[in-house]
Amino acid sequence: MHTASSSNTGGHITRIDHPATNGQAGADLLVTQNYDAGVGDDTSNNHPFGVYYSASRWRLFNQDISPMPLGAHFNVMVPAAGSGLFRHVSTAANSSGWTTRLDDGSVNNLPERIVLATQNWSAGASVYNPHPIGVFYFAFFGSWYIMNADQQSGGEMPLNAGFNLYAQEASPNAFRVTATAADAVISAIRLDHPLLNGIPCAQVQATRLSDSSAVSGNFDVYYDAASGRWRIYSYGGMPAGTQFNVLVNPAQVFDCTDLIFADGFQ
Repeated sequence: MHTASSSNTGGHITRIDHPATNGQAGADLLVTQNYDAGVGDDTSNNHPFGVYYSASRWRLFNQDISPMPLGAHFNVMVPAAGSGLFRHVSTAANSSGWTTRLDDGSVNNLPERIVLATQNWSAGASVYNPHPIGVFYFAFFGSWYIMNADQQSGGEMPLNAGFNLYAQEASPNAFRVTATAADAVISAIRLDHPLLNGIPCAQVQATRLSDSSAVSGNFDVYYDAASGRWRIYSYGGMPAGTQFNVLVNPAQVFDCTDLIFADGFQ
């Protein structure tokens, strides 16, 4: 968990200080905004964000240069190197309109993969992309794509934009959720999972699945203490049918709770 504070934040940038990331230029961070850190410490940051590396530290920044609010929380995960973890850079050959096509053995011709993405300014050519992003699978080409989900006129995918990608087979801890009509009323999908229910210190990772509908805002996750459930909240509304890929890290939940997991959720 990273929290923007007066000691680590200036302008639109907040500096991460953690052993898993310090001095690790090759780390592929996955990041999801966390509205209340599970403890009711509410801070919204309705801005597209990314990460970059400089002077032995990783930093989070708002892509549209909006000031980073003090108290903004982010779930930060550094997956171990291996199959399914890769970087992507948009080029003239792989990009068109709002989209850029991924090309990796962990995702090609695999529509059911759980794919997560975070913008990485350092992976490309220091290019800003001030748009919320999502991922989608196009069966005709057997390819996954990253998309600027707001689909704005003039908001095409810039060339040389960088991204961190993580993909794995669906599992009890890596899954897809879909908004119902009831979710649409409150613009939030309720998550129901044994490693999340009643556990405010859990750190959910999520990526939006894009479709033909434009998205007008960003999203974050928050813990609803009244119901004991985590939710994904969309600032631009949550039409029924909206989907997200979700990842729950059992090791992280164990570290913050000392829970012993049942078989099937290790």
